[in-house]
Amino acid sequence: TQSTWGGKYKDMGVVVCGKIESGYVSKARSEIVVMPLKRDLGVLSIFTDKEETDVAYTGENVELKLKGVEEEEISTGFVLCDKSDVCHVCRKFEAQVSIFDYDSIICPGFSCIMHCHTAIEEVVFKGFVALIDKKTGKRSDTRPRFVKQDQVVLAILQANRPVCLEMYSQYPQMGRFTLRCSDRTIAMGRVERLASSNKNAMGTSSQDQNSSVS
Repeated sequence: TQSTWGGKYKDMGVVVCGKIESGYVSKARSEIVVMPLKRDLGVLSIFTDKEETDVAYTGENVELKLKGVEEEEISTGFVLCDKSDVCHVCRKFEAQVSIFDYDSIICPGFSCIMHCHTAIEEVVFKGFVALIDKKTGKRSDTRPRFVKQDQVVLAILQANRPVCLEMYSQYPQMGRFTLRCSDRTIAMGRVERLASSNKNAMGTSSQDQNSSVS
């Protein structure tokens, strides 16, 4: 189970509003954790279309009343997960980025705002791995020093704080994003590789750590 949320309010407890991205949520299910807090939670009530229900499934928009967390501890972009299959949480990642609306060049150190599922985070371009030919998909042999409009680049990005992400190839809903600067969307991208995340702290295999971004 993975559920992203984009809003919250208090109503005799903490209520979050979001979408079930995979699996299902049930009041009878006790092994629920919120990432990146890594906090065990309970689900007191489930509402779909303002009607209370005992279970909600993939694709449904829901409101969940939670126990075990305070409103000020959670924010937009957090993800509710099954404890046996939590999402990855990291700051640094490698992504294919298509730049389509930016008048100047983009160099390492350039910062902008990333929108990924319900998360909104500032990110910085730390470096470029290769340009990607839009027709053939072939990567350049040399690392570009900068990129500009109408180019596709494999880039290293770093968020200001840990964010819930997945590789696009494994989980498209949590692996695609847009980049915004000065109130306009300048690029879109997809996550190709993740730096070592703290998913391992929840008991996953050490194999995940070996795919870190250099």
